[in-house]
Amino acid sequence: MDVLGLIDIPMWLILVTFLLITAYFYLTWNFGFWKSQGIPGPRPLPIFGNSHLLFLKPFPVMDMEIVSKYGKTVGVYTGRKPVLLTTDPEIIKHIFVKEAELFANRQRFETGDPSVDSMLSVLRDDHWKHVRNLLTPTFSSGKLKMMSDQINKNAKTLATNIEKVDGEPVEVKECAGGYSMDLIASTAFGLEIDSQNNPKDPFVLMAKKAMNQGLFRPIVFIILFLPFLLPLMRKMKTSMFIAKDIKNFFHDILLRTMEARKEGNTKQVDFLQLMMDNYNETGFTESTEEGTKKERKGMTKDEILAQGLLFFLAAYETTSSAISFLCYLLALNPDVQEKAYKHIVEKMGDKEYISVKDLGNLPYIEMCVKESLRMYSPAPRIERVASRATEVKGIQIPKDGIISVPIQFAHYDPDVWAEPNKFRPERFSAEEKTEEQNLAYLPFGYGPRNCIGMRLALQEINIAIIYLLRRFHIKTCEKTEIPLKFNKGGLTKAANGVWLKFEKREEEPSNSD
Repeated sequence: MDVLGLIDIPMWLILVTFLLITAYFYLTWNFGFWKSQGIPGPRPLPIFGNSHLLFLKPFPVMDMEIVSKYGKTVGVYTGRKPVLLTTDPEIIKHIFVKEAELFANRQRFETGDPSVDSMLSVLRDDHWKHVRNLLTPTFSSGKLKMMSDQINKNAKTLATNIEKVDGEPVEVKECAGGYSMDLIASTAFGLEIDSQNNPKDPFVLMAKKAMNQGLFRPIVFIILFLPFLLPLMRKMKTSMFIAKDIKNFFHDILLRTMEARKEGNTKQVDFLQLMMDNYNETGFTESTEEGTKKERKGMTKDEILAQGLLFFLAAYETTSSAISFLCYLLALNPDVQEKAYKHIVEKMGDKEYISVKDLGNLPYIEMCVKESLRMYSPAPRIERVASRATEVKGIQIPKDGIISVPIQFAHYDPDVWAEPNKFRPERFSAEEKTEEQNLAYLPFGYGPRNCIGMRLALQEINIAIIYLLRRFHIKTCEKTEIPLKFNKGGLTKAANGVWLKFEKREEEPSNSD
């Protein structure tokens, strides 16, 4: 070997080669974590892990392919982080029920932006409990009853506007989005915006801009693949998850509404008012020093603004998608649709207004909604993070290790759901429901940290579909995509919309009393 020849290699090339090799080992050193425990999974790539698949396929499709190929418990990587992807009912019960305190948190990223860091969805431990307890009364039975007027009013507007189209194809997600937006504005913030009749309203335009940000904002790439850059981003005070103009717009609306209520000495029954009643600039404080007293007061202004923004972002897309998917399934299954319609007529007759009590007397409608959410869950995954190193069913989970449940596969697991590809609401009847289904049904999450707005969302979906079924036959049309294609990454969303036709029913419901 010509040793002297090595001297001729430029120093910069040696340095670059050394840095590349070092970077490779840094980015891949723990990629054997799951293999060492005998857990199968797809081969990860440097930097990306397995998350590059998010940019190639829709989330539900990716998860179905991975779990179908490797089994119900799979080892994957988000960047360098090991993630246990599982639909094993024993593991689900362990993390969401038996050891819920140990797996109390979701994955958290310190962005330095209080509009994100103070959201209920990312708060941790006692701070999360503090804010959750303050917000829970918003969704009590009494509060939901008081919101029925607004929900009925907007559901009637939805049906009336669809009737004006006179049987022409309708993009249901767009219509349901207006319904959802009006409800959020009224039930959460006491605002009357009427986006269903005024799509050019600034609130509507800015809301749609927020929804179109999607998964591909640069900050999402950094969080998934280059998390070591987050401190630099925080120092730069970069608007991370939410564009600055969007955040400022909604913050301005919330602040002006709060000030107007203070000056007018008026109170309303909504989400914002409850937070205002708990306003305290000290907020939640907790010291880890021994002997220091913990303080749990109200919510700071940043926390109030963060929850307001979260309520809007979380509720708008999920509720409108749920309604559009339900209409789609009913159109594909006219026998189920007619059974649902007759059930409404039998139970309600010609009564138009739908109360919370009425919903309790319409079990088949509830079953239809649940079955639709099984087949098209808005959220693709739920995850929990271990607060300390532990063992779950013989699997070693490190501190801050992530366990993630792919909802799509859990909802289509043939070991739990007979004929999972079939829209069959009866599977949610009291006669057929099983304990295995409880652990495998996750559209709103599971355990103590499930969706806080679940009951309100179900009320909105149920009332909307009742108004639509009473007036229309919901049918497919030439623009209906069968099967639906979905957007890559993020929430479960039809890539090309949900196009259907609504034909006016000629028969009028008669009172059966």
